[in-house]
Amino acid sequence: MIINGMRFSCFSTYLSDIKPENILVSSSGDDLVVKLGDFGFSKKEITPNCLVTLCGTPSYAAPEVLTGRPYGVKCDLWSAGVLAFVLMGGYQPFHGGKNEDEIKNLIVKGDFNFDGKYWSHISDAAKDFIEDLLIVDPDDRAEAEDLMSHSWFSEDNLLSTVPSDSPKPVFFMIGSQRSGSNWLRTMLDQREDLVGPHPPHVMREFMPLISKFGDLSQEENFNILVDHVCTFVERNQVPWNDKYGLPITFCRQKVCDQAKASCERIKLQEQGDLDNELYLLSIFDSLMDFFADANGKELWMCKSMGMSAYHTSLLKFYGQRRLRYIYLVRDPRDVAMSFMNTPVGDKHYYAIVKKWAKLQEQAIAILESTPDIIFNIKYEELLENKEDVIK
Repeated sequence: MIINGMRFSCFSTYLSDIKPENILVSSSGDDLVVKLGDFGFSKKEITPNCLVTLCGTPSYAAPEVLTGRPYGVKCDLWSAGVLAFVLMGGYQPFHGGKNEDEIKNLIVKGDFNFDGKYWSHISDAAKDFIEDLLIVDPDDRAEAEDLMSHSWFSEDNLLSTVPSDSPKPVFFMIGSQRSGSNWLRTMLDQREDLVGPHPPHVMREFMPLISKFGDLSQEENFNILVDHVCTFVERNQVPWNDKYGLPITFCRQKVCDQAKASCERIKLQEQGDLDNELYLLSIFDSLMDFFADANGKELWMCKSMGMSAYHTSLLKFYGQRRLRYIYLVRDPRDVAMSFMNTPVGDKHYYAIVKKWAKLQEQAIAILESTPDIIFNIKYEELLENKEDVIK
């Protein structure tokens, strides 16, 4: 509908600020009406490429606008390409730069790619449609009239843009330590598709310090946090190794790029700024994906039992379609006895059971609010018949 509307505006009018915030949708039954809003900076193109005013939102602006060259109505088609990318991929096509100048350079060069994590289910025709719009030279950029006959607009291709399979789940083990969690983790780790590293407890260790890193929406502060978290995990007491048994060294740029893409996706979803938990969670998620890739696995599981405390942020970040919990329960008397035999941690029954009760309350709250995303496993059942429980 947007491209169809641009067929008429693009004859003479530069709309200037096409972005998600300016797309208005109203629906009544089966009738859907899509409108373009905010024409405050729109201009008439009296003669070809007669416009020179720098306006619009930089991340959606065409290269010719950002470089100060005379431009015309084809700038709107570039913006439509960025819009299509954001709506399908969930993040900005031009990201990963350390500052605004670097991001501008990526836009001017047309330097973007389709990250398989977010685009594996999107059709080639949809990607081709975006590529036709995100062409740096406006003379080579597609015309709105031609786009209406693009192969992506066929019914089969439009349907293939929607994921046909469920997205890959992520697993968090919750409950209490000394409940057989390491035993279960090592058993699940034998699966061909799932990996569960020894947890460095990123959220638990960094959330009390997070304010020290300043405003995480600032590129420099976020990059510093990424480096600190990567270094912390690299020095985990139980090393993170790849499938060849070699210690993993994280590519900071790759971790940073994926985390920033996740932040952009959540910002669009939440329509506002992120809190520090979500910034840190984006880095944690990127590290877990990096570890899974290094071990040739598709799925990962986090055994940091206290992640139940961050359920609200996890739900925002992953959504109910991806988020899964494994709730491991053991008799608190056995948990206390087990803790008393460990070289570290609480030794008194009261301290042990108090901590156990808090973790159970968090897990039960999840079980009551979102029962469909939690698997309940009893330690005693695992002892009796581990094969059936694992299945």
